[in-house]
Amino acid sequence: MYFKEKEDTNIDKEFEKNKKVSFNFDFKNLNPKLLLFIGVGIIFLLIVIFIITSLTKNNNDDYTIELVGGENITINLGDEYIEPGYSAYDKKDNDITNKVEITSTVDTTKAGEYEVLYSVGKTNVIRYVKVVENIDVTYIYLLGKKDMYIEIGEKYTEPGYEVYDSKEQNLTEKVTITGKVDVTKVGTYRLTYTVVNSRNITTSVVRTVIVVEKGKKTQN
Repeated sequence: MYFKEKEDTNIDKEFEKNKKVSFNFDFKNLNPKLLLFIGVGIIFLLIVIFIITSLTKNNNDDYTIELVGGENITINLGDEYIEPGYSAYDKKDNDITNKVEITSTVDTTKAGEYEVLYSVGKTNVIRYVKVVENIDVTYIYLLGKKDMYIEIGEKYTEPGYEVYDSKEQNLTEKVTITGKVDVTKVGTYRLTYTVVNSRNITTSVVRTVIVVEKGKKTQN
């Protein structure tokens, strides 16, 4: 049995014609307002992408955390652990100390080694605190009052301090003071006095300075 090949039909010709349809697009025929709208949309999209990229980059920036008193501290059993202090900065050297979060495991009622974790963004720094038996003793004596009141605008004068150590002398000159008093603003300020002896035992005390409005100093 033989089949005769089908002759071309009108449908076949129409199909071939459709396959050759041109998709050329002439932008010259577009409405100018539509072109302006498209241009503005593209610019807006680029700005959004730039902002998102910048924010993501800033969030991933590494920061610098500096510890006062070093990364290793030894204190006597039963003594209060007083934070020696720290500071933090971003890549542009902006102070971001107030954004630092602290997580501490220090328990001065038990001898052992503990950690204090300082975190900001993705940056972490650890201070190692060793609590030891009271083999020797160091004291910092604050001259003047431990809680001081001064009026706004009044100059703050450091009353001074002395250090007693059971095995050493002349540690007073090794005391470091962290913190500052802003006499131009009413508020409560903390000054931390820290000394490290030759046995690497750290001792700290805090003086509180309260700046009050003029005329209110005598009420406290």
